[in-house]
Amino acid sequence: MGNKIELLAPAGSSEALHAAVENGADAVYLGGKLFSARQLADNFDMDVLKDELSYAHARGVHIYLTMNTLVSDDELKQALYFAADVRKAGIDGIIVQDMGLAGALHRVMPDVPLHGSTQMTIYDMEGVHALEDMGFKRAVLARELSLQEASEIARNTALDIEVFVHGALCVCYSGQCLMSSIIGGRSGNRGRCAQPCRLPYRLTCGKDSDKRPQYNARYLLSPKDMCSLEYMDEIVASGIRSLKIEGRMKSPEYVATVVRIYRKYLDRAMEHAGMGNIAKEDMHDLMQIFNRGGFSSGYMKGKAGSGMMCFDKPNNSGIYLGSVLSYDERTQNIIVRLEDNLSTGDGIEIWTGGSNSPGGVVTSIKKAENTKTRPQSFRMGKESLKNAGRGDIAAIGNFKGNILPGHKIYKTTDIELNRAARESFTGKNTRRVGVSGYAELKAGQPLTLRVEDPEGQAASASGSILPEKALNRPLTKERLQDQLKKTGSTPFDFTELQIVLDDGLAMPVSEINEVRRHALGNLLEKRADRYAGLRSGDGIHERIVQVLDMMKAMPAGRKPAISLYFYKWDPSICYADLGADRLYLPFTAIGTESFREISSGLREKGVEVFAWLPSVTRGNYERLMNKFLGAKESLNGHSLCATGSCGVNAAHNANAARQKSCNSLDGILAGNIGTVRRLKDRCQKGGVREMRLAGDISLNLYNSLSVQEAAKMGLDSVALSIEMTLQQIRGLKDADLSADAHLNGSNATIIAPAASPAIEAAVYGRLPLMISEHCPVGCMEGGFSAASACSGSCSRVEYRLKDRMGVEFPVICDKLDCRSTILNSNVLFAPDSIRTLKAAGVSIFRLYIWDEPTEAAKELIQLYRAAAEGDSKALQDYGGFREKIKAAGFTRGYLK
Repeated sequence: MGNKIELLAPAGSSEALHAAVENGADAVYLGGKLFSARQLADNFDMDVLKDELSYAHARGVHIYLTMNTLVSDDELKQALYFAADVRKAGIDGIIVQDMGLAGALHRVMPDVPLHGSTQMTIYDMEGVHALEDMGFKRAVLARELSLQEASEIARNTALDIEVFVHGALCVCYSGQCLMSSIIGGRSGNRGRCAQPCRLPYRLTCGKDSDKRPQYNARYLLSPKDMCSLEYMDEIVASGIRSLKIEGRMKSPEYVATVVRIYRKYLDRAMEHAGMGNIAKEDMHDLMQIFNRGGFSSGYMKGKAGSGMMCFDKPNNSGIYLGSVLSYDERTQNIIVRLEDNLSTGDGIEIWTGGSNSPGGVVTSIKKAENTKTRPQSFRMGKESLKNAGRGDIAAIGNFKGNILPGHKIYKTTDIELNRAARESFTGKNTRRVGVSGYAELKAGQPLTLRVEDPEGQAASASGSILPEKALNRPLTKERLQDQLKKTGSTPFDFTELQIVLDDGLAMPVSEINEVRRHALGNLLEKRADRYAGLRSGDGIHERIVQVLDMMKAMPAGRKPAISLYFYKWDPSICYADLGADRLYLPFTAIGTESFREISSGLREKGVEVFAWLPSVTRGNYERLMNKFLGAKESLNGHSLCATGSCGVNAAHNANAARQKSCNSLDGILAGNIGTVRRLKDRCQKGGVREMRLAGDISLNLYNSLSVQEAAKMGLDSVALSIEMTLQQIRGLKDADLSADAHLNGSNATIIAPAASPAIEAAVYGRLPLMISEHCPVGCMEGGFSAASACSGSCSRVEYRLKDRMGVEFPVICDKLDCRSTILNSNVLFAPDSIRTLKAAGVSIFRLYIWDEPTEAAKELIQLYRAAAEGDSKALQDYGGFREKIKAAGFTRGYLK
């Protein structure tokens, strides 16, 4: 991209695409009918996509295709052939979440740039380097990063860095949200999120807590939309290369309005003159076209706590019009003192506090005045108005519903703003490309015209009629130039046109027009087919077949093992007596003396001890990891005594204690590709792995290729995505990625064969549904905002979110980095699936432990071990225990 900063716009339809292009977008991202994270948008079929690629390319605009969902083994073939078709059509890049699909795409078509979707949860330098290793050309960073953090990454990588600058924010890290999927069966990772974050919840911490006013049902997980217009100068100076506007589900009018305004201020900022103050009318238009309770800067300037949340209203607020003064149920008129202008045809909503709030299109406006005889008694004028202004008391109709004085009214659509936005992309060619031209007309020769675009592409055309000697009015340079400059419906404008003309000649205007049409048409074709001759299709289908042939039958399963994942560290538990084969204990505990003692005892009994890291390790977790790794490197180098007893200083002793912790671990459970890369090379000595790495469910491993891509990263065992069905797990294959070396013509890097990792599946417990930088406890109970620190309420009591159905979801408040994790209300319970999972190659069965008593944990292990070993008699002995778990509330998740 060079030094140009790209303005990237959404397109959920052809109209939205044209709206983006005609209002100044440099690039557009869109989805096909398959494999898009916005499956509910209109999206594009192949024929339409080809037409839109030609349209956009002719105007110098890139189009990126979103294939940013998880892809199953059964879908890989279709996905690869679809990608081959869009490559041939001329796509400029493909946005990917699934690392198995990404690896296959890079091997099959390395000439197509891959963009790492924000669904990959890339938030640090190591994550970006991991994408570099995999052949990506761009990283779309997590929206939770500050501008300073994103800039630091952008300045230290060869990848293009893309960030979100405007639109809706997910409360959860993208790619780490399973709430819609687990409780409603609509997966965000598969493009069908039902947005449970936009529903009301109560925060509870005991049986009486939700009786307090501050715990009334509010939209505790619903962020305001993001607007970063005021930081455009800083963004331009940051090294970030692409600025993304959210909104593939939004209207073309929304796209037109937001792109127009961001184009204006981005251009100002890039002119190095500073973008200046934001015009009130521009901010008003942004607010009107869509906002949720106003805007926030998201995380661009760090955590803002309650300041970035819209607790009172989860949908479009538009512009506040005022409160209901009175309502006449007979005439269906609302009396309001207007806080903003209003026209007939505008859309309004009378907010009554829920999804049943009345609203609709304003069909009549009349002025009203107070009768002065009774308070809140009004008399309507007889004359109907088209418009009313700020400060007017107006009677607006016609609206039905439970409308009461004091209800707030919002103008959610502005008919004039929408009309102007629509005019910008319908029936016009606003977006123009400047071209230079050279025209020559000499006696005895036809007219010739050569045109050249800013990229140096040229085209020419010659006429079929020879000029005649003029009898009355000879053709002049000015007349010929004027006629050639009538570029009309083409996307071109002449910025320079050189004319060579013999005197005294005449030529029909129709012939001049024909030459101009042919020359510009030829240039249009060249620009539209920008990859002609650059992307050879030879062998691409053969390479797809080779990639698919890499996947062979899964090898026989290893001896089954039971793993326990403890959300909390409790040194009072006798972990060695539980009967598990592997324990996952919090990484935050490894520096404690109790952890070292317990871990050593466990390992003596043959129990594997792994420390688990969360899927997001920004901030203090990174510092904790660096301390741990520093101690390990000191241990490998023998620079410190083994016991730390030499007593040189406190720092020496602390480091020696951490060295003991290193010796107390078998491995680390990592949940992000950046974390895996950080740990991979530093957990080995002399090429020999001294500490094993396991991959967590947050890596979203959904197919055979993604499992083996994870093995390439150095993982010895991997946990499958909890969104995989039993049928999909049963169909897993062993993918031999060493066959890359035989992909003729793919230019893929030759790699060493990757050993098949042990496969782990979650089969019990409260699954993590969301991980978020936003903490509902800190905001509601702790008073956290941009202006005030959190009081630390979470350290005193455990909290839950209660939904409108009375279902409660535990909230884990990670005090190390003030991050929150929401757990499922019901436990996953699937002992009946163990036999099928074992036959499919799963050898580690994970149980999550949140608030289960020790005796219950023991029974769970015995139950699942009996299931794994096929002991039907032992299984019968646990009938009562099983019924007790089911009665308390359970789900089989996707293991049905």
